[in-house]
Amino acid sequence: MTTSRPLTSVFLRTLALLAIVLAGCIEEPEPKLRIGTFQRPGFEPLFLARSLGYYDEQHIQLVEFPSAAEMLLAYRNRAINAATVTTDDVLRLAADGQAERIVLLLGTSHGADAVLAKPPITDVAQLKGRGVALESNSLGGYVLARALDSAGLTLADVKIISGRIDRHDRELTVGTADAVVTYEPYRSRILRRGTAVVFDSSKIPDEIAEVLIVSAALADQPSAALLELKTGWFRALEYLAAHPDDAAQRMAPREAVTPEQFRESLSLVHFADLAENRRQLAAPDVSLLTQMRRMADFMVKTKMLAQPVDPAPLISDRLIREGAR
Repeated sequence: MTTSRPLTSVFLRTLALLAIVLAGCIEEPEPKLRIGTFQRPGFEPLFLARSLGYYDEQHIQLVEFPSAAEMLLAYRNRAINAATVTTDDVLRLAADGQAERIVLLLGTSHGADAVLAKPPITDVAQLKGRGVALESNSLGGYVLARALDSAGLTLADVKIISGRIDRHDRELTVGTADAVVTYEPYRSRILRRGTAVVFDSSKIPDEIAEVLIVSAALADQPSAALLELKTGWFRALEYLAAHPDDAAQRMAPREAVTPEQFRESLSLVHFADLAENRRQLAAPDVSLLTQMRRMADFMVKTKMLAQPVDPAPLISDRLIREGAR
């Protein structure tokens, strides 16, 4: 009896030590990647990838917001750790001291963003003194500023009516606004009410880029979930190209449009494939960086940015280079 106690004590201590060692060898699971997004045709392949089973829901969660403004607020507060945005948003974040990284170029708007006006307005110059509804602190302000600039006007020449994009149709109906700045799928709905396109992003080709942003730390050390997101995105683009009808059937309900209407809206968007991402994110003189520099200069000139921003450090090709992993 006297000899068993020390042996038992040694055995228990050994077990405890072994447990500590084994615990140190067990890797903590990576946190789930929470991606903020909102209704916009250029972001829909994320949901197509989910529909096709390309994403493990234990790793990736798509978090939907009613508007870009609300999504950006959640991103600023770190309620989500990735977001689908346009490049003007990236510049605004950087000007506020939040230097995020573009890790994927999703595509560019080729007419999907537009200024629509009620009769008798038929061109941008006629917007002077009129009420224009747009989503505050979002791409709408930039699109309107570019439209007005093309007619020799400024934002001071119109009456800005800020509000959620899904309420702009009502602003036109009740007469509060004479024009709206909108994008698909709202663009098509408002056009069916007899409005006219007085300006759209086809007049500023490749200037409005849709991108995925993450923190600098995550961009420098891409997680397995981020790699899964990238792979699923490009697989979804391949599926969309090979099976456009089925893809539209899967994506259209989220946008509350018919598959035919959804395919029409996709004609206003250019998706960037893997090869284009490698060119755009790696080279210092390609169009993404060039356009972001022009955008930053214009936003400073029009006081949409409080200070100049250098876009070069905001673009990372690390995730794209991780393709072979």
